[in-house]
Amino acid sequence: MTLTIYVADPDHEQPARGVIRVYQETAPDDVSAAPGEVVTVGRSTGAQVELPATVLQVMVLKGAQTFPLTLVDGQPVKSGTLPEPQELASWVTEGVEGPAVLVTDADSAVDFPTAMRAHISLDVVDVDVALPFYMVLFGTRPLKRRDDYIKFELEEPPLNLTLNQHDTASASSGHYGIQVKSSRAVAQAKDRLVTAGFVITEETETACCYAVQTKIWAADPDGNRWEIFVVTEEEADEGCGPDCICYQEMERSFISGGAAASATAVGQ
Repeated sequence: MTLTIYVADPDHEQPARGVIRVYQETAPDDVSAAPGEVVTVGRSTGAQVELPATVLQVMVLKGAQTFPLTLVDGQPVKSGTLPEPQELASWVTEGVEGPAVLVTDADSAVDFPTAMRAHISLDVVDVDVALPFYMVLFGTRPLKRRDDYIKFELEEPPLNLTLNQHDTASASSGHYGIQVKSSRAVAQAKDRLVTAGFVITEETETACCYAVQTKIWAADPDGNRWEIFVVTEEEADEGCGPDCICYQEMERSFISGGAAASATAVGQ
């Protein structure tokens, strides 16, 4: 068993490639000593080293929290603190089959208030044409924008939505929706979207998808259908067959940039 500990050079706050000190020791196979005597770490192999790919991968995940980094037979087993004697004993006696989860795991670089959120990736023919629709629909501006990519990170509803430009993009055969808690909220959304130029299809107290719902529909420039709805009765006999409005073609809404800017001006 070969134990290698990578320690950040104290003269460098952010260790760069090769700016670390390595301590390495090979332990005998028949270790029977006390845990504190299993491996003696302290022999420096030099200050300038070529970092192996495994160390670089952990650095990408853990950043400044990488070091000290302990490898056993090339597998990362502990990051951020030096190993305890009992850990050394365990690695020697039981071996190491793979990297430890706490080493290869990483926290999200993006903060959001919920424990998790949905992600939808939509292919669109032209992100510049699709963008105003989604700015008005969600009442906010995108967090990230590139020539062929747009990302919204929403707190309400909790959603990571991306628009990806592809010349051959086509509408989804299904649909997407935003569930609200009252018919009043549906009516308010209708007024806001109509003012911005949306083409709206409306349903009131309609049995669909084995529930009774009040909702409005709108289709984006690529034909993706969105509903804003409230469930007013949890159970109904009517399902969602091929004749249901969920599968009908709808007139697409092409929203101007000015309308989108006006709709998202408050609070920006």
